[in-house]
Amino acid sequence: HFIKLFKQYCGVTPHRYLMEYRLNRAKEFLVMGRTVEETAALCGFGSLNNFYKVFKNALNTTPKSYAQQHGGSDTV
Repeated sequence: HFIKLFKQYCGVTPHRYLMEYRLNRAKEFLVMGRTVEETAALCGFGSLNNFYKVFKNALNTTPKSYAQQHGGSDTV
């Protein structure tokens, strides 16, 4: 019941909402110069591998490439 109400109100499922929130925060951290490892941990991803897959699937680029393209750190 909660998922249905949440989706009606927000337009997406709770899981999708959380992933979008985490990815938006990750983009901010990467642009600020945080490393990919720090970013993954700060955004609540269980592993670097999981973060990399989710990020690449959602944004069609790797976290490192995103950081380089947007003025962030180029370190992993």
